Amino acid sequence: MSMGRSLGLAAVISAALGTPHSGGRARWFCDAAREVLDVDGVSLALPHRHAGARALLAATDDITAAIEAADDVLGIGPTHVAGAGTAVLLRPETAAPPWGALVAQFSNAPAPRWVLAVPARDRDVVVATLLVHTDRPDVVQQAQWVGEVAEAVVIMLTARPPEEWLEPALAAGDLTNQAIGMLMAEHTIDAHSALDVLRSHAFTAGSRLDVAALRVLDAPRGGR
Repeated sequence: MSMGRSLGLAAVISAALGTPHSGGRARWFCDAAREVLDVDGVSLALPHRHAGARALLAATDDITAAIEAADDVLGIGPTHVAGAGTAVLLRPETAAPPWGALVAQFSNAPAPRWVLAVPARDRDVVVATLLVHTDRPDVVQQAQWVGEVAEAVVIMLTARPPEEWLEPALAAGDLTNQAIGMLMAEHTIDAHSALDVLRSHAFTAGSRLDVAALRVLDAPRGGR
């Protein structure tokens, strides 16, 4: 283990010991990372590897949750870039209008000044993405340190069985996956195309992907 990762692990463990354990294991370690990095919000997600719901493991606040939701609707954004293996730094006020507008709409709050998303790797494979937002530019300039903290969070999280931290996140995507399956059957299309259709529904309605999925599932159909 590198010196940087060892320091990140020690920092996360120390912060976690003083952080209330509520909202699940992933949320606990995201709260610890938030304290270590001294940022306003942190989220942790699995990279998007198939045409289905992306697993959001935890978000410490409404703004990080909104950023993750906007990325899911558009299929682009900082978490998708980080999931491909590249750290990305954004100023939302200068970001592309659709993304910034969705973040503001979903969070019902002013956009953060800075957003940084980094990949967390295990043996050069991206296993998760950590996203932070802050008003302090000095924090987001330390992408390597944020990445080391992200990897420390993943180490701590995966030290426990998946049913304690992974299965609840996967279950949260059930509606989206069901809607994708229904669109595949109705339109005779593959999963990737069905996800694109669902994203189009969500974007047109200005809603999160799971809300659009519920509308698809609840829509009247012939024979019902």
